[in-house]
Amino acid sequence: RHYSPAARVIVLEPHEVAGRATSLLAQGERVGLLAITPPEDLPPGLLILPVPSGAEEYARVLYARLREADDRALDTLLAVAPPPDGIGAAVTDRLARAAASGRIR
Repeated sequence: RHYSPAARVIVLEPHEVAGRATSLLAQGERVGLLAITPPEDLPPGLLILPVPSGAEEYARVLYARLREADDRALDTLLAVAPPPDGIGAAVTDRLARAAASGRIR
């Protein structure tokens, strides 16, 4: 079975992150971000879960970061998928499966 964290996972485009994070934080949620290159102007209170550069490194740390989201008791984990070529497609698929774990977004 595919591992999904307790936090809901929302896969976004980079330009959507700041607005969604701001909204969720304003609702009192604990929010994290998983992205190779975090976008600019992120709101205070957003926890960045670091991802080394590149899709291969993203694939290598993905499950550790999902578990870290649980360890940090995040309500929501925002994720920006890597480019969908090569192993990036597998990472995008894993993120989509985590996002589709049955939780309402």
